[in-house]
Amino acid sequence: MTEQAKKNLRVVAVSAHDPNVDDDLEAAEAVFTAPDISSQLPVKRGDKFEVLGRDVDWWLYVKNVENEEKGYIPSTCVVPLKDDLTNEEDDELGHNVELTADLVNSSVELKFFPEAPAEKDAVNRSDSPEVKANIFSKLTFWWLTGLIIKGYKNPLVDSDLWALGKNNKSATIVPKFMEKWAKEEKRCTIGKRCPMEEQQELETAKLKGEEENDDLAKEKKASLLRAMAYLFGPQFLIGMLIKLSYDVIQFAQPQLVK
Repeated sequence: MTEQAKKNLRVVAVSAHDPNVDDDLEAAEAVFTAPDISSQLPVKRGDKFEVLGRDVDWWLYVKNVENEEKGYIPSTCVVPLKDDLTNEEDDELGHNVELTADLVNSSVELKFFPEAPAEKDAVNRSDSPEVKANIFSKLTFWWLTGLIIKGYKNPLVDSDLWALGKNNKSATIVPKFMEKWAKEEKRCTIGKRCPMEEQQELETAKLKGEEENDDLAKEKKASLLRAMAYLFGPQFLIGMLIKLSYDVIQFAQPQLVK
């Protein structure tokens, strides 16, 4: 038996279910095939379960990941998670991050999971060739050649465009930004300062006294610009270095010719 076959399907609850309350299960099959109430588990939003076996139906026999309780839950209140979920993505789910189509296991029959988010781009658009392009193709933008030729022959329409790569989607960027923003807010809460700010505060303390300096620290607010710099700074720095190298070469070329 392969490792993939041994790995059970994992699901996360996106809505609640109380066995003692009649739910709107949306599908008649889910109502007619409901197991006995005594064998059902209560479900809270955010709960994670492991499906015991890969068989998927309107009712799933599962084990609660947190307390290891076993029982049946309706598939209509959960969403299947992809098998290769990273630890970072798993942690994001625990912080009430919005569930996106990137995290959904599309290899199972999604008709049993009406709450599963569907991504329009994944259905109607082909993958961007930039994702699989090598370093030389990216440096020369060769991966874009096909679209340029198509646009030269005929006006481009929306359906000609590719789907965004995973790294360019808000589902990837927003959680990373929120992590940097949380660190920035924490930095202000504990009063931590960068060396330049500390030097400025020392000078201010000498002139105006420690009491006013404490008031200044209390009024310190989180900086959106600093949080964005932490997240996107390395990318822009690399671009600036490449642009600087290009400008130096362009300037030095006439001098070398002489």
